[in-house]
Amino acid sequence: MSGSAHKIIGIALLSMIAAAAAGCSSHSASASGGGGAHIVAAKPTATPSATGPASFTLPQTLDGLTLSTTSSAADLAAATKDDLVASAGDLGGDPVVGSYAGTGKDAAVLIGLPIPTDDADAQTDAVFDALRSMDLYDISDPEPVGAGGLQCANASVLGGADLKLGICVAADTRGSVVLLRFTKDAAAAGSVLSAVLPNFEK
Repeated sequence: MSGSAHKIIGIALLSMIAAAAAGCSSHSASASGGGGAHIVAAKPTATPSATGPASFTLPQTLDGLTLSTTSSAADLAAATKDDLVASAGDLGGDPVVGSYAGTGKDAAVLIGLPIPTDDADAQTDAVFDALRSMDLYDISDPEPVGAGGLQCANASVLGGADLKLGICVAADTRGSVVLLRFTKDAAAAGSVLSAVLPNFEK
């Protein structure tokens, strides 16, 4: 998808989010041309294997937000996941994306990418580079948050609206996890991702 197409998606979705904040319940416009987000319902899983590509189970709630297939962030979630998959090369399994909705602009996107790698730090850098290349987000330099290779950055959505978010990426040898937490800063997003990781990546 071209940079101009991404900007069109970003502007359209920002308008939808702003409309939701104003109490508008109409979300009939589809900025992605009909390709919705790949939503996977949370379900019990067996004890995970310590080797091989990661698998992911989306939680039904995240930081007080609810998993949704119809939220104004769903198309943005799908576009972000698709571009990350395109830039990742070979995946070892199925990528997963969830869109989480709250009130107004309060939303989140959680993405799991089963990308086996020998260098988790390099993989984290590659994911941030891919996010920057989309022309959807203006991202500051990421910084480590806590332990375990988690890095987070303050960001904003491009398109002329003032929509701030925290973006976090965690990578290990079996996969990468990305969280976009709208209306929260990098530190808050890091706390959210740290809490959800043990039950999300298996």
